[in-house]
Amino acid sequence: GRSLTFLTGTDFAHVFTFTGSSLRDGTTGASITWTSAAFAGSALTVRAVSATLWNVESMNLGAIA
Repeated sequence: GRSLTFLTGTDFAHVFTFTGSSLRDGTTGASITWTSAAFAGSALTVRAVSATLWNVESMNLGAIA
């Protein structure tokens, strides 16, 4: 149940990759990447469901694919 928050500090888009399509955001399937917007302050918070699976708790200025 640990949580991680990724917070960007530059005005560039950043791509965070989760291995094995292990990022679940409440839609129909698991995803593999979160791409931040090109603004400082873009954020993603995820919570561990297991050793290999993450649920999205909150997202600010980005896209999950």
